[in-house]
Amino acid sequence: ANRRHLNQPRPSIPASQPRYECPPSPALSSSSDDLSSCSEASNSTGTSSSSGCSPDAGGDADGGEAGKDDDEDSGHPSSEEDEGVEAGTETEGEVEGDDATGKGELSKLRRWGLSPPIWSHEAPWSELHSLAELEVTLQQLQEVLTEHLKGDNYNTLGNLLHFYDEFRASNRRLADFYRSYSAPVVSQGLSCVGLSLRLRDAITARLPALRRSVVMASCEEWVEDLDEYVAQPDPGVDTVKEHVMLAVRILCRATGQRVLVLIDSGYNVPRLIVVTSDGGWPHTGRFVQSDTAKSRKEYEFSWKNDGYVHWRISETRKGHMSTWSNLIYTRGSFESSLGYSEKRNLLYDFRTVVARDERGPCAGVYVKFNEPNWSAHFTLFYKDEHGERTESKFPVSSVTRGQMALTGVAEVAARLNMTEDKLLILLEDTARMYEDRSFIRELLHLNYAVDPFEQARPLVD
Repeated sequence: ANRRHLNQPRPSIPASQPRYECPPSPALSSSSDDLSSCSEASNSTGTSSSSGCSPDAGGDADGGEAGKDDDEDSGHPSSEEDEGVEAGTETEGEVEGDDATGKGELSKLRRWGLSPPIWSHEAPWSELHSLAELEVTLQQLQEVLTEHLKGDNYNTLGNLLHFYDEFRASNRRLADFYRSYSAPVVSQGLSCVGLSLRLRDAITARLPALRRSVVMASCEEWVEDLDEYVAQPDPGVDTVKEHVMLAVRILCRATGQRVLVLIDSGYNVPRLIVVTSDGGWPHTGRFVQSDTAKSRKEYEFSWKNDGYVHWRISETRKGHMSTWSNLIYTRGSFESSLGYSEKRNLLYDFRTVVARDERGPCAGVYVKFNEPNWSAHFTLFYKDEHGERTESKFPVSSVTRGQMALTGVAEVAARLNMTEDKLLILLEDTARMYEDRSFIRELLHLNYAVDPFEQARPLVD
């Protein structure tokens, strides 16, 4: 009954100042020699080839959020109106080319200050001599993944709030500021870029023998002609790399299998995805990623060739099944994640914070800014011990007016490992940012200018 409303901040903290602390993370992946040699490339707008900057690089500075998905099984709802259209994914990746399309794509990247995508040389396969050794390695990787799912929230509100604070302090036009902005990994705003970097550090600390074989794998979604795509030595200038994950490259000497272990924290997948060259054990195969009242989603990963994994997604919604294919490039690390993937993410209109556990997403909050008549809503959701979902929705405008219903705040905050006050502060700072209509309006127009897809067309006045 005595709970403080959001429009009643502590006296020592002026309401006009940002209070949700989201500083850049300290020296992520500093233990990786190959990363340090490429750190400038990931935020550079210069022209690079696909060979990358480290001759034997097994890792890089990149990452990215998850693709279009329900908030049940990722940080992003699907395209259905009641869940919000997800734009909170990543990037468009490219390599320099001589054709008109390639030159046009590179010109667009330079115009908006986005780094041309580059990949490292092929990463080595880490050799394991027995199936028993492989099994132990997989168990250890699963332990690392589970620990980080529980400890790190997927958070694309924090990185945007950090960007907004920097922009306000600059006294510049948003387009000019964005063009010159070097996107950091934000400790309280981890997209799939930051999540993947933190996981890579944890894996190489726990299993140093795998260090050179852990790559940041880039993913292109909704690929139609798979065979034509994978015939290229690496993704071309007109590819769209909207998501990244980790891939661990293992060669099992006992069986001759090449084994790719995919670790996808951005899509909040709570299990290792194992893809073998022969489809034999320990190949994961088809599995149910989520099964809710709204939809059922199944994933299937299969070996395409030494450089690509085919990711097939089937979703059943209201009795109708739709299927599409993604391709994951695993030969070398995608080294443009900060300068392209993380920076590109800042323009998306769908923002979310999601807590995860060993079963996947368990609580969170999301908001979609691109709504007509400035009618954006926050949605809070959480699952109880039986897996039953509870959610509440309220207008973003109600937060700064002190009219927000507090249903679910305590439960969501607990699962996010936040105090209630910290979650309320996060919501209030986001609401204040949304009230800066000139900023939101220009942000949405920038998003549409960079990628003029129909679903990105600004709806605000």
